[in-house]
Amino acid sequence: MGFLVIYKGDAAGSVKIPDSDFENVTPPPRVYICPHCDLTFESLQLLQDHKILAHPLKRPYLMIHGSAVGSDTISLKQQLYRKDLAFENAEWVSLDEVAYDDPSEMLDALVANQSGRRVVKLSYQSYQVEVSLIFDLISDEELDAVERCFQEVFSGQELSSTKLRQFDTKLHEVKCANAYAGGLGCYVSGVMAKDRVRTSGLKFEEFNIKFGEALDALSHIDTELSKSIKFAILFSRNQFNRSMDISFLPQLSAVSRFMITGSFHEIDIDSGSEATLLPIDSITESLVMFCTKGESYRRSSVKSLENMIKTSSISLDDQHKVNFALMCHYLDVSENDKAMEYFRKVKHASTFKEVAAEKIGLFND
Repeated sequence: MGFLVIYKGDAAGSVKIPDSDFENVTPPPRVYICPHCDLTFESLQLLQDHKILAHPLKRPYLMIHGSAVGSDTISLKQQLYRKDLAFENAEWVSLDEVAYDDPSEMLDALVANQSGRRVVKLSYQSYQVEVSLIFDLISDEELDAVERCFQEVFSGQELSSTKLRQFDTKLHEVKCANAYAGGLGCYVSGVMAKDRVRTSGLKFEEFNIKFGEALDALSHIDTELSKSIKFAILFSRNQFNRSMDISFLPQLSAVSRFMITGSFHEIDIDSGSEATLLPIDSITESLVMFCTKGESYRRSSVKSLENMIKTSSISLDDQHKVNFALMCHYLDVSENDKAMEYFRKVKHASTFKEVAAEKIGLFND
């Protein structure tokens, strides 16, 4: 066994340190390389500044109908076409875990199969996004089946919770319990709440909520029934659409024009066997009758309309419509004092103040 001596330090200089070959070599300066364009920088701060200016981190987007999809999940009720789709800031894309080198091929694959849930993943640099597309498309055959069920249950009869259950039963029989059917049910529930049908289970104030749900569900459906319901809901909210084509709903269309111009138009309706009947609330029904059945009917029913607004608790929008109709009627029959009474009730209503002031001005000139 032997020993090695362990010297402390350089043992007071007794141990010679050999000369280094690198003693006079200056190390190269440290540089930072941009991972995106290979430019070099002398400091990390300069590299970071360059990346912010030249290579900002962007969110990748799936574009549908020219608008960026900003949510994680989107429900689609209309068929998509290739021209409806695009990407923005997408360097890498996949569909249902299948990656595509060519983004256009991914869009072709998406358009080819529009059913159920499709998952699109996008990335730009380190920014990754995942979007779930849930397709809830309704065929023309399904639309027809739903509307037949609606007409069978709700045509010409009082609305009730029993009728809603019958509608639901018929939908399940034809296997069409879809979003469109749900929207029709929301509309009927809204009408029942507005008319204070006790069996509806809804408070009066909830009618507008149900109408809003109906509008959402029917927004992409363009059948005559769907457009009629959307028009009726907008009418209840005093949103009188000049451009919407509802020639198939002549009575409400005439009343809507009256609310814009203040001029009554008599409408003669032949509700034959082919007619489609749309349930409406009692206030709207009274206004339709008052505004479209001629002066003789208005004279005989004006007191009833006045009593309705005095004794019934109705929405502010309906109050404005009724007061405006009464003002115009009394102007037509030259009862100017009564007309002024109702003018004072609508002169501050944003929807009616201009046309009401114009009508009063014409009769006072």
